[in-house]
Amino acid sequence: MLSPPLLWFLVGLGLVLLEFPLPGVIAVFFGLGSWVAALTAWAGWPPTLALQLWVFALSSLLMLAVLRRWFRERFFGHVSGEESPQDDLDLQDLIGHEVEVVEAVDRSHVGRVEFKGAGWSARSAGDVSLRRRSRFFREEHALMNAATVVAIGVAILVLITLFNTARIVPQKQAYVVERLGKYARTLRAGFHILVPFLDRVAYKHSLKETAVDVPPQVCITRDNIAVEVDGVLYLQVIDPVKASYGIEDYLFASTQLAQTTMRSEIGKLELDRTFEERDAINHAIIRAVDKASDPWGVKVTRYEIKNIHPPQTVRDALEKQMRAEREKRAAIAESEGQRQAAINIADGQKQAAIKASEGEKLKRINEAEGRAREIELVAEATAEGIRRIAEGISTPGGAEAVNLRVAEQYVREFGRIAQEGNTVVVPSNLGDVAAMVATATSLLQKKNEA
Repeated sequence: MLSPPLLWFLVGLGLVLLEFPLPGVIAVFFGLGSWVAALTAWAGWPPTLALQLWVFALSSLLMLAVLRRWFRERFFGHVSGEESPQDDLDLQDLIGHEVEVVEAVDRSHVGRVEFKGAGWSARSAGDVSLRRRSRFFREEHALMNAATVVAIGVAILVLITLFNTARIVPQKQAYVVERLGKYARTLRAGFHILVPFLDRVAYKHSLKETAVDVPPQVCITRDNIAVEVDGVLYLQVIDPVKASYGIEDYLFASTQLAQTTMRSEIGKLELDRTFEERDAINHAIIRAVDKASDPWGVKVTRYEIKNIHPPQTVRDALEKQMRAEREKRAAIAESEGQRQAAINIADGQKQAAIKASEGEKLKRINEAEGRAREIELVAEATAEGIRRIAEGISTPGGAEAVNLRVAEQYVREFGRIAQEGNTVVVPSNLGDVAAMVATATSLLQKKNEA
């Protein structure tokens, strides 16, 4: 971007060069005014563009009023006539009109010019020679052109001045206004009008929370290990006036204070604790920076450590330590697993034995109860059978039936014994079946009587 002095110089050069293809436009005076504005801007005053425009306009008009006649006589000269083909045309009417040079005209040589189709003899009243096809303009036309240019220039100056004095402040921003170098007021969000040439916006502040990157720095821990630490600082402008005049650059000061506090806090901790005490370090930095930035009109909201980088050798040692710690935890976990597995197996076997014994117990109880019930039922059935047999014997013909049944069972059982065994015990009275039946019958009768 071009600096103001260079910009004014280029504008003046363009206006001066414009005079050559369009003589009489008097752009050269405005070019000289631009150069004056360039010199003042290079000198450092006036500081604003609006004041530089006023310097340009005033210097251009002043040179136009003072140097216009000398410039016209020096570079354009006067035209005089010796004869006139028209009787009613006075020589004074010819002076200042546009004519065309047919033959060269200078101070010592009379040349020829044409005016309204008629030829005239002419010489230059000044020291400048006039070449062919040169042009002259009426003084009234030049003055009219100058007045038009001046009016346009003044209108442009007025518009630029209004534009520079009107200020629209966006939301969550504040502008600090100085009047003649002294604090005047603070502009909040909205539309404002400044006093022309007296007020200027000296500082612009954003009232939003700003994140400032704190550059990395080397800190020495308590156990003499160098670590590189960086972070992010969050702050907000509360008082724009204090932020403007309380310190030169509050962002730079805040980051520097955060770095010094960081070094102090890291120096109180050992390396292993620096990774654990991040919250404590952050709160300590916030307290220190917030207390120091109160006269600056700045509120520190929070600070966060981004990275902690120990040296490569320390990182290698930490890696070995962590690997050993992981292997230790793995061995402990494996032994704990084996121990728990053995305990679980023993508990399982114990529970299985208990369950098996309880099952065996229930089985035997059930079998005993079954056998007892079986004996009871057999006894009841036997008793019932005996009772019915006794009842049958007491009936007519019952004794004979019993004798017959006993004899049948005797014969059947004796035959079964003979079939199953190799040795047979034969009673002495085997042929006396009747005696055997009589003996059984007497026994039954004794039982019934009893």
